[in-house]
Amino acid sequence: MRIDLEVETRGSDATSRHSFDLPIIRVGRAEDCELALPSDPQVGRKQCVLEWHHGTLFLFPLRGAVDTTLNAQKLHRPLPLSPGDVIEVGSHIIKVFFTQPELAYPSDAPRRLSVRITEPGVSPRIVDCNQAVIRLCQGVKSDIYIGEPKHSRMLAQDPVESLIFWSTAGLPHLLLHKYSAPIEHNHVPVLSETLLQEGDSLQLGGTLLEVREVQSPAEPPPPALGMLIFDGDAPPRWQWFAKQRIEVGSRPSCELSLRDPQLPSTGFAIERRGRKHVLIPLASQPGLYLNFARVAAPTELSHGDRIAYGELLIHIDNTPQPISPPTQRERRIVLAFREAPSDDDDDSSDEPRELFLHDETTRIGTTPKSEFDWPTNDELMIDLHFLWHPSGTPLVHVGMWSAEIRLDERKLRRCSLHPIQVGSQLVAGGTTAIVTELLPRPQPAASQPSSTEPTPDASKPPTNSESSSST
Repeated sequence: MRIDLEVETRGSDATSRHSFDLPIIRVGRAEDCELALPSDPQVGRKQCVLEWHHGTLFLFPLRGAVDTTLNAQKLHRPLPLSPGDVIEVGSHIIKVFFTQPELAYPSDAPRRLSVRITEPGVSPRIVDCNQAVIRLCQGVKSDIYIGEPKHSRMLAQDPVESLIFWSTAGLPHLLLHKYSAPIEHNHVPVLSETLLQEGDSLQLGGTLLEVREVQSPAEPPPPALGMLIFDGDAPPRWQWFAKQRIEVGSRPSCELSLRDPQLPSTGFAIERRGRKHVLIPLASQPGLYLNFARVAAPTELSHGDRIAYGELLIHIDNTPQPISPPTQRERRIVLAFREAPSDDDDDSSDEPRELFLHDETTRIGTTPKSEFDWPTNDELMIDLHFLWHPSGTPLVHVGMWSAEIRLDERKLRRCSLHPIQVGSQLVAGGTTAIVTELLPRPQPAASQPSSTEPTPDASKPPTNSESSSST
C-alpha cells in the first residue's frame, strides 16, 4: 500500500515529499531508516515505525531521544493512523497520506469480543468489548482491566503493552508492542501479532484470558433470544434479549428479575456461545427444569423449549424479533361456547354463547385468577391463556395445573403453546369452544411458532411447572 509522507522542519519553509510502497517504514537518524533524518540531533536513531497489519496502518513509538507525538499527543503505545494525521519527532513535522483499504463491513457495524479473565486469587469474570481498538495492558489504563495499577502481578521492568484490533476482513488480532513483556497465545509466545478465535487463550504473567465469543462485524449479528415469560400471576409477556449472557433471579440487577423474593438472587443464566444458547444452573439447591427434566449441568436450548423455575415458566422463542411493534389496530378473538347438557337439562338446542377477547392476552378458566369463566359442570381446574405473538399469530397456552384440554381432537400437554385459527375447537370439562373470528388474520402457517411437547419426566416430583391432575 502506498504511503506519502510530507516532511517539514520547524522554522523553515522547505517541504519534502516521500512515497513508499513498503509494509514497514522506519523513521530515525540512522542511515538505514526508510525515512532518514540525519541532521536532527533530537531524533533518535530509531525513533518510530509505521507498519501495515491486516489493512490497518499503525504507528509504533520507539525508544528515541525525544518523545514521538501524534496529533499533538505524546505516543506511548501503538495506535492506528488515519489519512492526514500529523507525527512530530524532534524538529520535524510529518504529515501522513494514504488510501485506506476498503472494509468488508460498515465502519459502524456491531462487533463483540467476549473474554473470560482468571487472575490469581480472584474469581473468574466475563468481559465483553465492542471497541474497534482495545488496549490490553496492566492497571487502569487497560480497556480490559488486568491486575492492579501497582506492579503486584507482573514485573515492573517488563510491562504488558498490546492492542486488539479488527482487520479489514472483520477478524480480531492481537498486536504486541515492540517493548512489551511476553504474551503467550495458546502456549506459544507472540512475536508481533496473531489472529484471535473462539477457544483461544492468552497468558499474561499470572493472568489467563480465554476468548469465549467473537462476533465479527463482517457477519450479521446473532439474533436476539426471544422468550414468552410467565412469572407468577403477572400477565405473560414476550421479551427479546440481545445480550451475550442473561442472568435470572430475584436480584433487581438481573436481566430478568423475578417477582418472588424468596428465590435465590441468581438462580440460572442463559449464555450465548457462538450462535447457540445454553442454560446454566447457578443456584446450589435443585429446582431448575427444562422440558420437565431436572437440569444440573449446562444444557443447549432449542426453539420451543420450556424452562420452569419456581413460579417462573419461560418458552424459548427463536423466531426473529419483529422489526417494529404491531400497529395499534384492533385485536379480537371470538369464541363460541357449546356446553354439554347437564343431567337436569335435556335441551341442547340453545344457541352457543359467544365471548369477545380484545386484549393482547386473556386468561380463561375456572381459577380465581381467570378473567372469564370457562363454562363447565365438572369440578376441574381449567386454565388457558389466549394471546398474540408479536408477529401477529394468535395462540393458546395451557396452564401449569390445568386439566385435560383438547385442540381439534388432539390432547395438549400442560405448559404448551399452540397456534389457533378460525374453526379451531377446544374441548375441556365437557364444553367446546370454537374460534369463530380472528382479527387480524394469522400469518401463513410457515411463520407460525411451532410448539414442542417433550414427554414429562414421570420420576420427577410435582412442581409448579407440571400439574398432578393431567386427566
